Amino acid sequence: MKKSLSSYVFRTGVPTLVTRKLFDQLKAQNEVELVGTSSPSWIGVPLQTPSKVIGVLVLQHYEKENVYSEQDLQFLISVGSQIAMAIDRKQAEEEIKKRNEELSKSNAEKDKFFSIIAHDLRGPMSAFVSITEILRNDFQTMTNEEVRDLTTGMGKDASNIYRLLENLLEWSRLKRGTIDFKPEKINLRKAIDAGSDIVLPLARKKGIKIDLSVSDDLQVIADEHMFETVVRNLVSNAVKFTPVGGKVKVSASLSGNNSVEIKIKDTGIGMDQDMISKLFLLNEKTSRKGTEGESSSGLGLLLCKEFIEKQCGKIWVESEEEKGSTFYFKIPY
Repeated sequence: MKKSLSSYVFRTGVPTLVTRKLFDQLKAQNEVELVGTSSPSWIGVPLQTPSKVIGVLVLQHYEKENVYSEQDLQFLISVGSQIAMAIDRKQAEEEIKKRNEELSKSNAEKDKFFSIIAHDLRGPMSAFVSITEILRNDFQTMTNEEVRDLTTGMGKDASNIYRLLENLLEWSRLKRGTIDFKPEKINLRKAIDAGSDIVLPLARKKGIKIDLSVSDDLQVIADEHMFETVVRNLVSNAVKFTPVGGKVKVSASLSGNNSVEIKIKDTGIGMDQDMISKLFLLNEKTSRKGTEGESSSGLGLLLCKEFIEKQCGKIWVESEEEKGSTFYFKIPY
């Protein structure tokens, strides 16, 4: 509003009936200046709530002087008071609505946590406990092959528990605002290597080839830890839902708007359109077993979405049942 009369009323909170003489006085005091078309008759009152001025109610006449009186000013003060109260009440309603939506979202996130802990964490933990019980009671009578099979199962369950706990911790830190966000220039190939390395044992076990087609000189602006977490989850999912002997390809290329597009393509079981539409929604259940019975919570993809969007990027997927899936995400170049 610059130094208009409306601005003056807004700043001072004083109802004002302006004559030409008063305008000249305020102008001489550097309180106001002419903004827009001159109004020979002007009256303005602040829209005052109990805590602050939220606006100004103005009447103007562009041709005649002294159109408005003190009685008009008092009437406008009364009208302005009612308007301010209505606006204040509406804003309070909107704030309550917003708080309720935030509370509902927070409760949904907590429900997701409890669901994961109760179901996805309980399963491998129960198996882990059962195996240790068998080893404790029957170790003396077991063959080496039986022991090897059980310890292999323990290793698998331990890996599943570790990855799930890692994602739960990341999600919890993100929601509590305690996770550090440090975007910097990083080498794309090295970051993808680091994110993929943890998945290599599972890929080798299933006979799945992971092909990295990423230039050595591509760089991106990203938080290194978040980026590696995204790659780890997406490559892990690709391996998890690809049958034995399949293939996962990770590639990257420059895209428009100074960004890099990373693509993780697999030859797995794919998804139908209904599942795709629910993938990144907190209140939808999309978890399912991998091709070799690997557990899945669905939390990893939610974490990927949060981390990518925090870095001004976006993530999406293309997939068909029995034809594999391709996850894409973009971040600044």
